[in-house]
Order: sequence, then structure tokens, then C-alpha cells
Amino acid sequence: MGLLLVKCLRGKSENDYCAIFEEEMSQEESREKKLQRNLLASAAERRITSSQNSCSPAQSITEILNDVPVESQVCKSEEKTEKANSSLKQETSTIASSSQSQDSCDLFPDTSSNVADSPRNLLPASKVFSQEAFLCHFNVAPNCSAPLPPLQPEPLHTVLFHPWIEPGVAPKPFPEKYRDKWDCNHVKMPCSPENLYPVKTSGGGRKFQSQWELIQKTLSAPIMSSWDLEEAILNYNSQYSKKWDFQGLHTFFSEEPNYQNRTEFFSSILPGIIELALHLPDICTQPVPLLTKYRTHSVTLSQKQIASLLANAFLCTFPRKNFQKRDSEYSTFPDINFNRLFAGGRNGINKKGAEKLKCLINYFKRVTIKEPTGTVTFMRKYLVNVPHWESSTQKLSRIQTSSKGLIEVEGTGMLQVDFANKFVGGGVLGHGCVQEEIRFVICPELIVSRLFTERLGDIEVLVITGAEQYNEYCGYGSTFTWSGNYVDSTPSDSWGRKYTQIVAMDAIHFYKPEQQYQYHFVKRELNKAYCGFYDDTLPPAHLPAIATGNWGCGAFRGDPHLKALIQLVAASEAQREILYFTFGNEALKNDIQAMCNFLLYKEVSIKQLIHVLKLYASQPQKGKIVAKLYDFIYATFRDIQTERKPSQKRMEILNDSDTCGSTSLD
Repeated sequence: MGLLLVKCLRGKSENDYCAIFEEEMSQEESREKKLQRNLLASAAERRITSSQNSCSPAQSITEILNDVPVESQVCKSEEKTEKANSSLKQETSTIASSSQSQDSCDLFPDTSSNVADSPRNLLPASKVFSQEAFLCHFNVAPNCSAPLPPLQPEPLHTVLFHPWIEPGVAPKPFPEKYRDKWDCNHVKMPCSPENLYPVKTSGGGRKFQSQWELIQKTLSAPIMSSWDLEEAILNYNSQYSKKWDFQGLHTFFSEEPNYQNRTEFFSSILPGIIELALHLPDICTQPVPLLTKYRTHSVTLSQKQIASLLANAFLCTFPRKNFQKRDSEYSTFPDINFNRLFAGGRNGINKKGAEKLKCLINYFKRVTIKEPTGTVTFMRKYLVNVPHWESSTQKLSRIQTSSKGLIEVEGTGMLQVDFANKFVGGGVLGHGCVQEEIRFVICPELIVSRLFTERLGDIEVLVITGAEQYNEYCGYGSTFTWSGNYVDSTPSDSWGRKYTQIVAMDAIHFYKPEQQYQYHFVKRELNKAYCGFYDDTLPPAHLPAIATGNWGCGAFRGDPHLKALIQLVAASEAQREILYFTFGNEALKNDIQAMCNFLLYKEVSIKQLIHVLKLYASQPQKGKIVAKLYDFIYATFRDIQTERKPSQKRMEILNDSDTCGSTSLD
């Protein structure tokens, strides 16, 4: 039947394939489930009766991994069952391989035909979808989005403008006139009457003057070069005159070979930045509340308000934000003034800094030429109810991997993961230039979050909705290059926000990578990811899928094989699906997809996978992991299916009458 079915499928679409297969396989699947149920019931009964005489715990994981193939380990009493299943498995393998080689999406071409033939990927074809078919099943905004309630300020949501959204018109700030708040719960604004600085009097004493008046006076004078700009900034930051370095800025405007807009910057772009900055009390008429630890709170600003705040950051006007010492007022907040970006090295500005400046200058050019009219919401989420991972019966969600594509492009309309630093934005204003920093400079409105977001805790994330992309780029790290202006055509919701949602969530930095498999570290990452993924305000049908990748890997030294499973578990508990990017790593893509297909076929629940991860962490270690994680998982489930006697701490098979064709690890 298998060969005949494959012939029938040639030239047909994925929908035709699924329909034909399900019709032909329905009887076979029911037969397979019945056989598997009987096998598991008898195996469980024998395991329970022989528990007093279980084998010695001396059996090591190395022995398990070196065992002969599964088929030769089946006891004689199970040979008939194995034979009954063999023809079905052969048909399934043939059909799965055929589906992998047929209709595939141009964007995500499938090159893993060898994986389809692996015993680890023996899935019923009703559970294997081509990438093209799988992508069409993803929830993507705005198609899956529910109608929003009317926008209005609430106790846990601050709105800094009148909540009447008219497309193409910038929202009016609220209140109409500036109201100051100089306290520990709000951003201390540069235009505040409380922003004072000491000056010497003629009599040798001191008096306090308005810092904002000095800023206004200084920036109202002509600035025709980078040297003039340095002098102006240091005039109202005199205490840093011997600490701040502007050599990078000077080198950029005098020697950067690929920057052709020097004259335009000083003649039109910089005056526009200064105008935006000096109109801060008219544009942002109340201080922004600080998003502090241990509480959930949202702030929605207009894009024009964000532009004014960033203009002040570019000109380094924010008070009290330049001290990074442990006992300073804002030591638990990222820096926001751009002075570090202006610093140079031995040879002036480095390439990464120059490319970042090009991105930011292009952003300011755009917002000074045409007034932005949208809005952006920043929500700090604090996880109150942590899931009980060890007892969750939730089944694992579907996941699709791709070695090609980018989170911000192919993940359009999904919840896009920012591989964040606990200080959001990481090194965006310094030397950093990896995933988070790149996202922040191509979407500069994200940078304003550094002004009011305190360092993230273990069960906290930052979700940004509505950030617009202004820049194109290519490269990564030292090869990062601004490649031009980008026009973001993403539609907007009824609150005026782009249908772009980004979650900034920080992973643990492992100085000893082998420690990451310890369960308390796994649990911390599970809680962090779940905090980013869950949304209890909407039913699953209205939740977009998650676009993510190697979160916490690279410099943080995480294992992408483990991080993929952690994110899958967290997404499953949140009832969302995943599109996982491996950024050119084809082997990793195949490994993760094969494992997730295997777990999906086994109908593994969260608690079952958690128990296996805990078992893996408990294996004897002397500075090194004895077995690779995925090999251990495959071997563990293979032991259960073939009824091998367990090594120490190996979980028992329990007969679950409600689940057919699956194992139960408790």
C-alpha cells in the first residue's frame, strides 16, 4: 500500500497529500495504536511485578548508547507485535521521505532528506508536514489578532497622550501643559525645574541654576562641526569634560569613507534633532514612569514623543544617568545618553560604531523630515504564577526549524524574541553588535526603553509592541553594515501600533557551560521563557506564533540543543507554536527538527520531558557531560519502548489508559 500511496501523491499539493494519506492510514493508525497500547500495558505490568528484582544501577549511559538497534532487543514475547508494526513503519518512513522531497517552500528549502530516513524521524505522515504546509498553519498577526479594547489609561497602563487615534495624525500629548514629577518612580526629565547645577558666584560662593536653561542656551548657538557638538555637550556636562571621549565622532565625520552626508547632517539633520530635543516639554508633557522590578506595568508613547526623548539622549541631556557605580541612583538601569557611542579607540571610531551611527542618523533624518504618527507600547511583565513544570500534562506544541531567514523578516506578525541582556539593549550604545544590538539600531525606537526599564529579574521580561524598522542592514558582529533606508509597511492596530511585537528576555551567562544542564538552571530558563511567551488575556487562537532561535547561545555559552527544548516546553505551556531559526546552521536545524518530530510522535508531555532532562542532569559528571543531550533522550525513550531494565533513577513505564501509543514518565 505504501508504494502505491507514494505514486498517488506525486505532483499533488500538501493538502491533497494530507487528505489522501489520512483516508488511507486511518485504519492502519487505529491498528498501530491498539498494538502499542497492548504492548505498553503488558510492559508496565511486568515492570511493576519485577520492580523488587530490578537490575543493578551499574548500567551506565555509555552502555545504553552503545546498545544494538532497537529491533534486536525486543524479547521473544514481543516479536509478533514488532512484526505487525514493521510493515507500517516501512510505509510511514517511505511516505515521510517522499513528503520531504516534494513540494517545499522556496523561502525555507528542505535539505534534510537524510534525516527523514533516520529512525529518529519515523513519524506517521499525518504528523509530518512540509515546511510550506506548516507555515500556513502558524498564527500570524493581524490575521489571528482579536479586536483591541478602547485605548485608555489604567492603573497598570500609562498613556502619555490623548487616547484618540486618527490614522496619519500624531496623537496630542497629555496633559496639554507640562507637569513635572521629580521622584524615584519617574524619569527625571532634563526640562524639569528640579534639574539644577551649581555655579560659582563672584563672591566665591555657590548657587544653583537651571540645567535646562543652560541646555537651551547652548544648543541655540550654531553647531557646524563635530568639534562644536562636543563643546556644546560638555558645556552642560562639564563634570565629564576630562572623562568623555568624542574621538570616534570626530573620526566618523572626518574620515569615514562611506559616509557622504556630512554637510547634510550639520545643515539640516542636527538642527532637526536639536529642535526635537528642545521641544521636549511640549511633546512629552509628563515624565515617563519607571518600569521597575517586581511589578507588571505598561507605558504607551507616541512615536513623536520617543523621537524627542531619543534626541535628548543623542545630545546627552538626561541628568543622573551617567553614573554606573554600584551605589549610584540609577545603577540598576542601563545608560541612555549617547556619549559612549561617540567614543573612539586607537584608530578613531571602530567599524561597528560607524555603522550604528549611520543607522541612528538615518532614523533622525526620517523623523525630522516627516513627523511620525504611530504609537509604541512597552510592557514589563512580572511572572506571578510560575508553572509546576514537573506535573504539567500539557502536550508539546509544533515547531518548525529553518537554517535560512531572519526573525524580523520571516517572523513578521509573530512574537519575535530579542536575545536580550538583563540591561535591555545590551551594548547598543557601546561595542556590542550581535542580535539584540542590531535589532535596536535598525529599530531605534527600542533604545528609549533603556531610559525607564530597570534591570530584568529572573521572572521578568520586556515586551515592546509597535516599534518601526527604519534601517536595512547586512552582516553580523564585526561585519555589520548599514545598507540603507528601510520603509516598514507593516500595518497598524487600532491603537496606532505596528503589528510588530518583540519580547526582550535575558538568558543566563554560563561561565562553565556544563552547569547549564543542572535542573535549577533549566528551571530558571523555563520560567524566563514562559514569562515572555504566555498571555492570559487572550485565547490561544488569537496568540501569534513565536519566532526565535539560539537564545542565550554564542557569548552566553548556552547549548542550542538544550535552549531549543527549553523554549519548546515554555511555548507549549503557553499554548503557542514556534518558528525556530538556526541562522545558517543546517546540521543544528536537522538535529532540532528531528528531535522535536520524535517527541511529537511520542506524544510527549511537558512533565515527561522535564523528567528526562532532570535524569540527564543527574548522570555522573567529572567536569564533562558523559553523553550528548539528544542521544540521551533518544536512548531513554528507546529503553522504555523496548522494555529494557532501567539504570539508577530511570523512570518506570506507567500504563495510561487515556493515552494510546505514548509513554508515561512520572
